[in-house]
Amino acid sequence: MPESPHPPPQPSDQPPQDPLEEELVAYLDGELPEDEARQMEQRLAADPELRRRALLLKKTYDLLDYLPLPEASPDFTTRTLEKVPALRSAAPSSRSDAAAVRQAIPSTSQPVVMAATGPLLLPSTRWLAAWKQLWIAALCLTLGSLGGYGLLTWVLSAPSPSPRPSASDEPSLTDHRLIEMLPYYIGVDDLSFLLRLAEPEYFGDDPLVEHGISRPPAQMEGFEPPSSTTFAQLVEEFRRLAPNRQAALRELDRELFAQDPAEREYLLRILEAYALWLSRLAPDQRRFILSAGDTAQRLQRVREIREQQWLEALPVEQQKRIRSLSTQERIETIRRLKRHETDRRESWSFIRRHAEEIAANRIPWPFHDEALRKVVVEFARQAFQLDEPGKERLTANERQRYVAALHTAEQAGGSAWFSYGREVYNLSRKYERFLLPPPRSQPVLDHTDLGPAARFFEKGRAQAVTAPFRGKWPEFALAVLDYSNSLPPTERPKLPPLGPARLEELREPLRRVIEQELWPKLRPREREALTAVEGKWPDYCRELRKWAALHDVSLPGIMLPGSPRHWETLYGARLPGPGAPPGLKFPPFPPPIPNRK
Repeated sequence: MPESPHPPPQPSDQPPQDPLEEELVAYLDGELPEDEARQMEQRLAADPELRRRALLLKKTYDLLDYLPLPEASPDFTTRTLEKVPALRSAAPSSRSDAAAVRQAIPSTSQPVVMAATGPLLLPSTRWLAAWKQLWIAALCLTLGSLGGYGLLTWVLSAPSPSPRPSASDEPSLTDHRLIEMLPYYIGVDDLSFLLRLAEPEYFGDDPLVEHGISRPPAQMEGFEPPSSTTFAQLVEEFRRLAPNRQAALRELDRELFAQDPAEREYLLRILEAYALWLSRLAPDQRRFILSAGDTAQRLQRVREIREQQWLEALPVEQQKRIRSLSTQERIETIRRLKRHETDRRESWSFIRRHAEEIAANRIPWPFHDEALRKVVVEFARQAFQLDEPGKERLTANERQRYVAALHTAEQAGGSAWFSYGREVYNLSRKYERFLLPPPRSQPVLDHTDLGPAARFFEKGRAQAVTAPFRGKWPEFALAVLDYSNSLPPTERPKLPPLGPARLEELREPLRRVIEQELWPKLRPREREALTAVEGKWPDYCRELRKWAALHDVSLPGIMLPGSPRHWETLYGARLPGPGAPPGLKFPPFPPPIPNRK
């Protein structure tokens, strides 16, 4: 029988490797593909025994951090690599290469913002991603001479401590990201609190956030917790929290990392800016914020300190002038200065964002479509009541700016429509309170339309407050409602329906759009929220508009024509890309047109 050219496989001294253990090791090292890592996280969450094995493997890896590094001879690396040929390419070719590799390995003592996507990298195993094979080979050789094999075998076979810690005491693998993020979550109640922090009056206009498009992912620049704050100490800090606070942090972490990648990156930048700001406060100011009793009080305290910081940043002479004013004058002056500052900042940000399109003289969405352009201009005419003397909503300056922007856009064309689009967008946001649909029946325009309540509003202060709005929809109805709500409940008159508060009370085509386009997109809880405000005006109409904007549906007559998301992306204050609402991108631009002479 001819001899086989391939020698028979020799029996191995090593036990066969468990495929599941190989997969766990790859997960702990961050080497699993994204989809497989997610599957492993789901399996870990559902299988206590698998979690126990993973934690045991992690503890084994953690020992590498505590073992002393032996002094190696100069030719140690060469001799080691000769014994492990497959690893020769991993050796640094020069001292500078080795330094570059060391520089690329992140510190395990710093809290790290986890990547938006990808497998979970645990802090104590990060450095193994580059050096694990070389170090394991060297470590095995060293342990062989030191009798370390017995130590390693003892660690691998050691049973879990008994009694086993409870779930609240021993963080699960899925808690590792949360614990690393713990320094960021200081002073954050929940996701709704974080969303409030994203408003311009808090941190939405922070340079760390606003100029973030070209920056790397949020990474807590300048914020360094005490050097003694190790991962183990963060675990202890987490354990000391009350169970309800632990649960709240888990929910915050889960909701934050469930966001769309662009929105998640934006919120991480907000979190970064807030944590950095907190770290720079004086200790008494930091305690003042962290000791707040609830979300509303914490937001109020953040606002107070930021306003004080804003005032202290003004020129000294201006500070003196403001302090010399009465309390009410000081409030109005600061409000006016901040409003002007915000307007200038947003205008400059808008121009900077669209510099390329403006330079290329491109017509922006939606004005590149002539039919949609006409619909927008007609919407503005009706929404701002430009052709109804005595009923105009705009101030004289606003009307002048609007007319000038429209005239320039129609005459010059091209990128001049950017200015008009921003003017329409800003005005529609300012007067959004009045963009309410009229009822199918006669709207309430006068005291005589109030039925038995007419007598109440035809005399005294009620008459003085509401009379200036007679004949205006919905201004008159809103004035009646506002005045009634300002009274003690026992003194309020019984009012008739002031506006549409159910689907059947709305006019066409609004009713049809709600039935055919919006309602099918609503989730069960959103439908419940809408049903809960039926019969309440204007709450019902505003709830409709809120859900329509969320699902990118434009409601005729009460919202700008075209995609609400496109309007927000192009003309809103928030930046597109990181920081834009979920799914937002610039709508496509038509080709550039020649500059008109």
